[in-house]
Amino acid sequence: MLYVSTKTQSIFSSDYAGCIHMEAGVPRSIPNAMMSDALAKGVQPYIVEGRVVEEVEVDSVPAHMQKALDLAVLTRDAQLDSDDEVEPEAPSEEVEEESTVEANLHSAMEDVLARNRRSDFTPGGRPKLGILRDITGLTYLTTEQVDEAWASYNEA
Repeated sequence: MLYVSTKTQSIFSSDYAGCIHMEAGVPRSIPNAMMSDALAKGVQPYIVEGRVVEEVEVDSVPAHMQKALDLAVLTRDAQLDSDDEVEPEAPSEEVEEESTVEANLHSAMEDVLARNRRSDFTPGGRPKLGILRDITGLTYLTTEQVDEAWASYNEA
């Protein structure tokens, strides 16, 4: 459903980590999680000729957005029409084994500890993810991997 505001305003959500910008008189959809905040700010359902407008009509889409809309519809239709079963891709050979990743992290942690720069550590005292990514070259590292490696490093 589309909603419209009588004034240009930004609506911040109290429950949902988000914000929407409403232009005066310009209809737009609002996430359900932000509905109570929008209604509290005076946003009303968009009504044309006595009926509530449920979705954007094709004629009302700005020209600069039409290409993106067409692409989205074509992509969705292609996905719906596809009867082919897609084989899952095999894991990339670039992904290193867990033991190799952990060994690289332990080596990088030793380097970070030897440098002893305050900016290389989190407030909790663990080496920062970005520093470890830079040293190891493992750009796909996650915080969980670093936490596990840090725990095992401290146990050793």
